[in-house]
Amino acid sequence: MKTPLSELFVLRARKAFTMMEVMTAMAIIAVVSSIVLPGAANFYSSERVKAVAEVVVQNIRMGKYKAMQEQALHRMIFSPGGDTYKVQIHTGYFEGNTPPDISTGVTEEDYDSINWESVLDNEEIEIDPGVTVTREAYLAPRVIYFWPDGYLVTHDAAGISETNKKLLPECFILFEYGSSRIRVYLNAMGVLSSESYAVDDDAVNGEDVLW
Repeated sequence: MKTPLSELFVLRARKAFTMMEVMTAMAIIAVVSSIVLPGAANFYSSERVKAVAEVVVQNIRMGKYKAMQEQALHRMIFSPGGDTYKVQIHTGYFEGNTPPDISTGVTEEDYDSINWESVLDNEEIEIDPGVTVTREAYLAPRVIYFWPDGYLVTHDAAGISETNKKLLPECFILFEYGSSRIRVYLNAMGVLSSESYAVDDDAVNGEDVLW
């Protein structure tokens, strides 16, 4: 049986959308996007900044462990621009070389000093260019030394020796990307906590909140 012509027109009309239906669909998409997209952006920024912070934490712990295991002076040094850093051992501990006399003092050397060699798979670690890294004043000299006895010490103008250590006081390294921030807290014993903390921009007085 053939379909009447009038019914064919009705079927064809149903294949199109009215202006009201299109506007309703667009409104729903706009509402969903306003909810989902900011959440996705925040998740992306938090994961990005967390990745950088966790690598730094791992390398600080590794530097301390290697210094104690090998009874050799190690260091973490940031480049002048702060966009890269290295974890190194003093080459004086290599076979046939003369170890540094840490009893009389050690002073900061250049970022590319020939007296230090990387203990990482790569010569240096490049920090994600989108992540801002801020070192507190105690870390301003750019260098953290990992002493063979397990302590983290910093550099000053007088140098550091076995009997004149400037133990790293409690301080932090701040990592930021977008609205996401993480503070890694340190002291002379190393990383104070394995937890990662973020600063919620909406928190009262900018207090740290557990991420």
